[in-house]
Amino acid sequence: MGTIAGTIRVFLGLVVVLFTAASACLGQMDQETTDLLAACKLRDTEKIEASLAAGADVNGSDALGLTALYYAVKADNKGIVDLLLANSADINQQAGIHDNRSYSSERMPVLMWAVKMNRKDMVENLLAKGADPEVGDSFGVWPLCLAAGVEDYEIFELFAKQEEDLHKRYWISRGYSGTLLHVTVGAGNIQVADYLLEHKVDTEARDSSERSALFLASLIENLEMAKLLVEYDAFIYATNSWGKSPFSPMSEQYANKVVVYLREVEKEKYHVETAQPAWRGYIEKSERVFTVDVKGLEAYIRDGGLIHDRDHMRNTVLHLVAGGRLGKSDLLTSFCCAKDIG
Repeated sequence: MGTIAGTIRVFLGLVVVLFTAASACLGQMDQETTDLLAACKLRDTEKIEASLAAGADVNGSDALGLTALYYAVKADNKGIVDLLLANSADINQQAGIHDNRSYSSERMPVLMWAVKMNRKDMVENLLAKGADPEVGDSFGVWPLCLAAGVEDYEIFELFAKQEEDLHKRYWISRGYSGTLLHVTVGAGNIQVADYLLEHKVDTEARDSSERSALFLASLIENLEMAKLLVEYDAFIYATNSWGKSPFSPMSEQYANKVVVYLREVEKEKYHVETAQPAWRGYIEKSERVFTVDVKGLEAYIRDGGLIHDRDHMRNTVLHLVAGGRLGKSDLLTSFCCAKDIG
């Protein structure tokens, strides 16, 4: 028994020695990494080189999840960025803290941090050094979406010229997706919106709340954006999943200037004198369930309903069908022919 007890004591002693040595090494490494991060904040190239030579973890992060490369980008110091990359810094590593309870993320690759900081030259440098424009933040938001909302239009151009499909959907924030046009309208970036519209993005595309870009422009009351969208033939009656249109953000107490403008468009472009076209009276909503007076619609068409009324009514009804708000069988005898609704 004595021999066994002695062996156990020796084994435990070795474990303690090894653990102590390992802890010392880790503490030293942590200190070197801390020195590296501090040197990057101070833009001290000599101390950065000394920390790297002493074995600092070039991809290590502080309590905020921020890396040496992040601090170099924040300092807008290309020389330090290049030095860190030459020492194997991960250019696509996410930096920051991901808070799953929040609807915004502050954990993203340094390329996105550079975009957020409006550092056009740094964005260009990172892309040239191999930063992946399709690596997003911890919620899946891409750099291109972030670039669509920043002030510097040239930053957006850097990404747009590499993107083959400007029409697809993106994650814009946690739980919310849409097109680049939705991002741009939400940010109020007229120059980017004009670029997208010139490249024929779909003005009728919907976000995850079934809202069109014009609906968003009306919601945030951006008159300049609304006029640009209408100039590119955005459908002024496009409804969301609740049956609301760009005319909806209006009350008796407050006159939304976009809605006032859209009423003028109705009169000038569509010769409609009422607040909503006459056919809307044949579509009723109760508890999110829509009913269509098919016979009334047919009579309205037969009695001379304007062709633009018919087209707009058809688009709205088809949208309600696509969203599951109306049954296909309700429309088979109406002006919406079977081939239009599958």
